[in-house]
Amino acid sequence: MNSSNPVFELLDEPVPDRLWHYTSGQGFLGIVTSKSIFATDARFLNDREEFIHASKIAWAVVEETPELGPNDFPSKEFLRMIVTSTFETGLVHPDCLQTFVASFSAVEDQLSQWRGYSRGTSGVSLGLQLGSLRKRGAFACFAPCVYEPARKRDLIRYALHQSLGEIQGYWDEKMGVKQPDGTGAPDDPDLLREAADSGPSTESFQSRLEQARTRMYVYLVMLAALLKNESFSEEQEWRLVIRVLLGRENPQNRHFFRAGNTTLIPYIAQPLSSEPDAPVPLTDVILGPGGHPNAVQATQAFLRSEGVDVTPRGSKVPYRPW
Repeated sequence: MNSSNPVFELLDEPVPDRLWHYTSGQGFLGIVTSKSIFATDARFLNDREEFIHASKIAWAVVEETPELGPNDFPSKEFLRMIVTSTFETGLVHPDCLQTFVASFSAVEDQLSQWRGYSRGTSGVSLGLQLGSLRKRGAFACFAPCVYEPARKRDLIRYALHQSLGEIQGYWDEKMGVKQPDGTGAPDDPDLLREAADSGPSTESFQSRLEQARTRMYVYLVMLAALLKNESFSEEQEWRLVIRVLLGRENPQNRHFFRAGNTTLIPYIAQPLSSEPDAPVPLTDVILGPGGHPNAVQATQAFLRSEGVDVTPRGSKVPYRPW
């Protein structure tokens, strides 16, 4: 774990020994038979604020930033450019990048999740060992969601201001501010402001500026799918996030579709193991409180037919769906 970088601390958080996936009976059949988890296009998830939430936090951090940094560096304007290009015209925008999410929970038997994700509490909660899904990068990650407002803002602030500090250093060098090693040469402030806003004026400055700018983009893209409204905090969600550039689909992320209540919903199937012959990493099965009286026996027979040695059990939630 990288203790000096809170973004990487989040992305490298140890995966629990078991996480739970609430799904319908149909989803359960598909997961076990395909040995894959189905990641849904984020635009069709039940949180209306997906990605919008992270964007709001980013804009709040921009607004708290002073207009000018040391030596008249246009700090706020530079961050405005980064946030606009990330969420409104760049990688996070759905016209550029399609984001797929598979959701898991640290809670095994929770009424609100039965109601929300298991088709009227008659579905299944699957206990899975998911250490092999550990990923970290701009296009894939597996990490817990963050709900606390202060921590969400701290993460976005780090993503923006860490690289902004580097850029300020480059600006100071060009402005002739003496560094500890005595370096630094004067230059035209107008050219430097133009460099920060629209394009560097020298090859060296351009390269360094682009590296810092890219780091900001990557941080924001990684965080965007993990910052959730605190109203969802009881779910204790972990997310597998997979991003696909539009027009860059391949056999590993082939798009499928299922019928929702009001539309077709795109998804991709992510194998639960890198070994095709490995058994599905299923360690427990809980049947929803609204299930059929004989559901345990039927589920046991299905699992045996698939070579899965797990004994299902019923939910302890005393809920009747009538």
